[in-house]
Amino acid sequence: MICKLSLDEITERDLYSPSFLPDLKKLENSIKEIGLIHPLILRKKKDKLQLVCGLKRLMVLESLKIKETKVEIFREHELSPKEAIKMAVGHNLSQMNLIEKAKSVEKLIHYGISEEEVIKKWLPLLGMGAKREIYNTLMKLIHLPQRVMGYIAKKELNLSDASLFLLFTPDELENLMPFIESLMPSASHLKEILISFRDLTLREKLSLNQLLRQIEPILQNLFSPKEKLEALRNWLKKHRFPYLYQLETSFQNLIKNLNLSPLLSHPLTFESEEFFLTLKFKNKKELTILIEKLHHIAEKLKTMPNDPFEISNY
Repeated sequence: MICKLSLDEITERDLYSPSFLPDLKKLENSIKEIGLIHPLILRKKKDKLQLVCGLKRLMVLESLKIKETKVEIFREHELSPKEAIKMAVGHNLSQMNLIEKAKSVEKLIHYGISEEEVIKKWLPLLGMGAKREIYNTLMKLIHLPQRVMGYIAKKELNLSDASLFLLFTPDELENLMPFIESLMPSASHLKEILISFRDLTLREKLSLNQLLRQIEPILQNLFSPKEKLEALRNWLKKHRFPYLYQLETSFQNLIKNLNLSPLLSHPLTFESEEFFLTLKFKNKKELTILIEKLHHIAEKLKTMPNDPFEISNY
């Protein structure tokens, strides 16, 4: 049955929807311009009206002070809870963040869809591999603290990066999240930080809070997120890989002494014995200047007692 309905008459809104911190701006602009194209889908159960599809549209309508809208109402015998959750998830497949995908999986299970069907059918529909380990990880994500789930959704993290938060207890995450948010790291830097924190706490037999207290003085006089992030990454590298950090520090001192930055680069993690010298120039004059610079560096190298490019001399 399709009819007009007051929004206040919708009594149960979150039973089926997987929505979590949705971005409503585009939808709001669309509804402002052309109105609501598709009616909200409701399920009538006794004296209650359950929202099946359209929570985001409902939120926008309410924000625009619209009091009533077109709805399609299914009676209890026309739409079972199992059919309703499939409809709700199916209507949102193309625009879900990771937490919404996790909530979809949880709700499908809650309303009686078998694990086998969720893994083999619904995970691929959600853009994920049909693997039990992916299913297990999604089911764990929805038990993370609200602040962490909000961060995952807003930063649009993938499953691999988001799952790193599962390395920590809820109490640890409570102290960790303000710290992470203040750094504004990219996804790759976030991964580096979380793995480093876990490795150091295990190796040094420290709690995460003890580790954060050690780091705090390093960052207290820095103001920009970029400065804090760079200082933290250097500190973590120094403590997680002390030998590699020592090699890189010695190398940076060398190229500074020889005035070779940014021409000279070292082998990745110093596993190879080959260094790399890159010359970039636009014309004969620039090339000549570079050659003269290298000539002066060669003369300086002759005065050094040891070969600075022998890693054993670092």
